[in-house]
Amino acid sequence: MKFVAVIDVLVVFCLLPIVDATSVSLSSSHLSLNGNAQIYFYGSREAIWNGLSNGNRYPIINSGDTIALRSAYPSGSYSKYWLYCITSYCTYTTCPGTIMTSSKWSSCTSHMKFVIRAKNKMDGQPINSGDTVSIISTAYGSSYRLRCDTSSSWKCRFVSNAVDGTPVQFGDIVAFKYPFGHRYPMINSGDTIALRSAYTYGSLKSHWLSCTSTSCGYNICPGTLITSSGWTSCSGNMKFFIRAMNKMDGQPINSGDTVSIIPTSYGSQYRLRCDTSTTYKCRVTSTTSSFKGNAWLTYSYATFQIFARNAVDGTPLQYGDLVAFKYPYGGRSRWLSYYSYYYYARDCSANSKSSCARQNTYTGFKIFKKL
Repeated sequence: MKFVAVIDVLVVFCLLPIVDATSVSLSSSHLSLNGNAQIYFYGSREAIWNGLSNGNRYPIINSGDTIALRSAYPSGSYSKYWLYCITSYCTYTTCPGTIMTSSKWSSCTSHMKFVIRAKNKMDGQPINSGDTVSIISTAYGSSYRLRCDTSSSWKCRFVSNAVDGTPVQFGDIVAFKYPFGHRYPMINSGDTIALRSAYTYGSLKSHWLSCTSTSCGYNICPGTLITSSGWTSCSGNMKFFIRAMNKMDGQPINSGDTVSIIPTSYGSQYRLRCDTSTTYKCRVTSTTSSFKGNAWLTYSYATFQIFARNAVDGTPLQYGDLVAFKYPYGGRSRWLSYYSYYYYARDCSANSKSSCARQNTYTGFKIFKKL
């Protein structure tokens, strides 16, 4: 049984007349669907992502994951075809039907379950669209890889002693760790972001971090959701670039990464900073436009560690994640924190992100990127 949670956002949706489901029920907050259906949402994409992000995050496909691959046909017999490979050919099996549930991972044949690994990546690192990968048999062992050939009549199969560094590359890989839906956009180094208070009630739920050269306070311009028009019309003081240490623009930012926050309205040499004093108002100050190499240490007072409550540390942040910003320069337990109209570096926890990246606290934020 899978649930689509619709929280803090009004979303209009419809189920197509053709529904492969044994039961469908709707309550005030959940759509319960036992089976499969196509769902169309009507509303801005920011509203959809924001509403869905209050539920479970979609798992990222990482190097070293165990996967299964189903035909992308939405209907007909092909919609139940799962890749099945042995040492003489690859074909299909229909064991799990259209959804790979937890019980099917145990009961279906191991010839349709694989380990996926990406070139130049360690286990646990995210696999990106376009990566070169090798597909490893769970039935035959780690020395067997999926291979094809230049001949169009040669059946793809598992072979032993595959040459390292020359795996089969599929033009488009869709791996199913989660049975349906779309991935949440990841937060990448170089993205334009906005940070909203993680309060779920009262005036604070519409507070967006807004910074000038004298202090950081809040802005209520976009309300509770920043749509495409909000990115244009709201003040530049509540929009920032986020960059992670040792990462190029476009690379995913992981929970636990050290980051710098750059105001879009002041220029590339400005960074968000706090101080060791708990009465010092956090603000944006001039540092250097080339924030690379030793600059991360030189200007460590303008860096933070970002933690996502629902992400395993070391895995990517996603749109709408509940996050908090630890400020190591200020002390072991200092975090970016709201107090009496302004933001300071104040005590929260020295070793527990769940205490600080939390709803209805002065240290919790929801992170959004410009889509």
